[in-house]
Amino acid sequence: MGITIKAALKKVEGVSNVETSPDDKLARVTFDDEITDIASIEKSTAEAGYPSTAKQRNNNE
Repeated sequence: MGITIKAALKKVEGVSNVETSPDDKLARVTFDDEITDIASIEKSTAEAGYPSTAKQRNNNE
């Protein structure tokens, strides 16, 4: 069995929280941008078999 997207994201250094919605095919990821970046997060999901594209939201949404 492969790794889940949530588990893959939690392995990325700097990721502090992951919320997933399998029905919507979405994951909300909270991370420290001084430690990691969106490219690293996308790479992690792709390597786990879940290619992804980031949708950025600001902290007020």
